[in-house]
Parts: sequence; structure tokens; C-alpha cells
Amino acid sequence: MNKVAVSIEGLERFSAGLPWADLEVVAMPYFNDDRTAAAAFLKTLQLESRFGLNLILSQLSHDKRILEVGAGIGLLAGYLNTCGYQITALEPGLGGFGVSAALATAVSLRPEFSSLHRLDLPAEKLDAALHGRFDFIYSINVLEHIPDLENAVRGIGAVLENRGEMVHTCPNYFVPYEPHFGIPLVPLAPRSTAIFLSKLKDSELWQSLNFITAARLNRACRAQGLLMNLESGVMLRTFARFDTDSEFRRRQGSSFVFKIFLFLKFTGLLYLLGKLPASWGTPMAAKISRRESNSRPAKTSF
Repeated sequence: MNKVAVSIEGLERFSAGLPWADLEVVAMPYFNDDRTAAAAFLKTLQLESRFGLNLILSQLSHDKRILEVGAGIGLLAGYLNTCGYQITALEPGLGGFGVSAALATAVSLRPEFSSLHRLDLPAEKLDAALHGRFDFIYSINVLEHIPDLENAVRGIGAVLENRGEMVHTCPNYFVPYEPHFGIPLVPLAPRSTAIFLSKLKDSELWQSLNFITAARLNRACRAQGLLMNLESGVMLRTFARFDTDSEFRRRQGSSFVFKIFLFLKFTGLLYLLGKLPASWGTPMAAKISRRESNSRPAKTSF
């Protein structure tokens, strides 16, 4: 397989070649046969793949073994594979994400995905003896859906090379806001929000959430001898997407968080988001390495 450089434009060309109308049909049963909802879900996957590539671009190298945790349909992993990267896509299809497994099966029949190495087991079942070790591991909005977060971190850490690195981005529920549903949460007791919004009780997506916080992830990392460093300014850049990303604004334009954005923008307080400790913001981007690594993490308060 040819080793070529990756780019957002290349990812979009790769994505444009997929039969999205057919995939909508595959996804519809998971959305009560609502084709519009299925199409919106698939559009979100495309946007997340673009976001993910931007996040990991500087970490990519053809001589690294790469693992994507919660790869879903495998869109980003599939593109990287066609560019000659040694990538494995992990997707168990649990926690209300059976649609991901169904879509992954559908695209696996296509030549673009035929050589992509896939694992269909939970992260906590990763074993270095069976699956090898990886130089770079990443996930995009996945950690909040893993039921046993601490054991998942243990499993992921077990297959990380001694000088390997990880990048994981996900919500930080220290901030009482739920981005999948676009709703505020009961502070300190987010699960109890369902008492006031009864529709949440029957939602598989809601049930899949573990309400991860920066502090909890940090504790899980420390228990496995891992160092975690949160990237600063992530929340400010996320709010800035309302001005720079028309698709993001279209999807979130009526949400609670958009109203917060408008308030902060027109009161001149938006810049203060960049002054907050990274552990007080959402979403968060966690860079994780082993303690014996020579890398020196920036200070992060918890």
C-alpha cells in the first residue's frame, strides 16, 4: 500500500466516495426508521472524522502502530489505512452504538476498507500479548460512553508502548452540560437530570453516558502509571466554531450552549474562557503518556 501524506481535503475526497444514501438505509432501523435522523447521524460522523484528523495530524507517522478506540464506522481509520498507516480500528458497538457496528460491517465489504484491521472487543479486553503494542492511541468523543472507564484506561494503557502517546477528546462533565442532547445537567448529580426530563430514561444514548470528568480520568491514568496533560483553550476554540464553522452553527444554533455563547460574546466575557484552568472546561483534550517518558507535561490543576 502506498504511503502518502494525509490532509483534510484527502479525507473529504475519501468520504465523498462512500455510498451515504445506502448507509442511511442501514442506519434507519436504529433511528425508528427516520431517514432524516439517520442522515444527521452520518453527517455527524463525517464532521467528527474531520475534527479527529485535525486533532491527531501532528502525531501521525507511517512508522507508528496506531489504535483508534471507538472507531465507529471506521471512516477516519479507513482513510488513514488507504494512506499507508498501520492502524487498527477498535469498535465493540456497545452502549447504544449498535448502529456503528452495523455501519462498520456494511462498509467493510468495500475495497477501501477491506484491508483495515478491526477489533470488535471492549477496550478493557485489550491485551498486549494478543494485540501487540501501539505507538499512538486516540479516541474522538468515545470515553464518555465506556461503562467501566477505569478498566478501559487500564486496557488501553496495557497496549501503549513505553514511549507511546495517547490523545483523547470528550466532554468534561465537571461542567454541567450534556452536548449530545444540548441540555444543562443537575450539578454534581448529572444522572438525576432524567427525573426532570423523562424522555431521557428510555434513551440508550443517555444510559451509555458515564459522566466522565477531568479529575476522574486523571485518577484512572495515575492508577496505571500514566501522566495526563489537558490541552488549554479547548472550550474557547469550541465556542469560536459558532463564528467559523457554518455546519456546527447550523446543528447547534438553537441549543442551550449557543445561547451561552451569545451572552458571553455580547457582554465581552468570551475571552475569559481562555483564562480558565483546562480542567474546568468542556470539551477536554487529554494527552497521556507513561511516567517513564521523557516528555514533561504542562501543569494542570484538578
